[in-house]
Order: sequence, then structure tokens, then C-alpha cells
Amino acid sequence: EDACVLRMGPSAEALRAGYWFFPQWDPQAAPSSDLRAMMFTDRPIYRPGETVHAKGLVRRATAEGLGFPQPAELNLVLRNPEFQEVQRIKVALDATGAFDTNSELPASPLGNYSLQLELPGSEPGASASFLVAEYQ
Repeated sequence: EDACVLRMGPSAEALRAGYWFFPQWDPQAAPSSDLRAMMFTDRPIYRPGETVHAKGLVRRATAEGLGFPQPAELNLVLRNPEFQEVQRIKVALDATGAFDTNSELPASPLGNYSLQLELPGSEPGASASFLVAEYQ
């Protein structure tokens, strides 16, 4: 499990940061895309109407390992609990293959939402899921 370690003063916390998405990746096979991605949101739960902050990394897979992709513009799709597309967001990769974006959640329905990054020739490139609920 991947983790992001945060240090603030004398204490440190490890948070799950997501995972690299390798859909049936076999280095000997001819993949539909040589891009690999991971992404995460700032929280696992949100209230309706709040803003989700998402970040991601994209890497180019080669025989020598993972490298930086060319800067590009990709689609990020927000899906509701019924897997319906709620919003399509253009994200721009920087020179290091990173992106960050914000998305405002709808007022309903409540449940498990997902953000899916679309990579050329791959379905999906990476995803992050989170809960939308009324809570105190």
C-alpha cells in the first residue's frame, strides 16, 4: 500500500495516497498505452456541494523504467453513485507529469463518487473514489 508521510513538529502521520494503476500490464505485451497513472483526493469523504481537490501523476513506461511523459491535456471524469458522468474536466500535465484540479460536487445524490482519468488508448488511466454524505 502506498503512503504519503506527513511530518508536522515532532509527530508524523502516514496517509494512504492511492496506487499506480497497471491494468493487466505485461512489459512483454504491446499495451494500448505506455502511460501509467495514479491519483488521489485530499479527503475520503465530502458533503454535497463541497469542492474536491484532486492530484495525480502520470508516467511513461519504457523498458528502462518509468519516465516523464510529454506535457499534455487529459480528461478527468466525475461519476456519481449510479456511474453517470456528472462533470468532464480538462487537466494539463506539467513537465513532471503532474496535475491538480478542483471539482464542485452536486447537491445530490449521496453515495460513492469516482474521478477517472482518461489516458489515450486506455480505460481508465487511474481513478480515485470518495464518499459524499451528510455528516457532522
